[in-house]
Amino acid sequence: MDFVLTLNRKPWALIEVKISERSPAPAMRYFADRLKAPHKIQVVLDCDRPGMSGDVHVIDAANFLNSLPV
Repeated sequence: MDFVLTLNRKPWALIEVKISERSPAPAMRYFADRLKAPHKIQVVLDCDRPGMSGDVHVIDAANFLNSLPV
């Protein structure tokens, strides 16, 4: 797991970053089961088909970064 975002000191989102893998990484399941974060996101550099993979949001890196507030 690359990042864990918290809200009120509780896990809120788990973020895994990959170059090209679209299917959720095993680490995502491991930490999701333990931390109970409501949001799971896999950010992929070369993502030709963003969408859902089970309960994990798969999004390309450019759109993910553009959606961050600055």
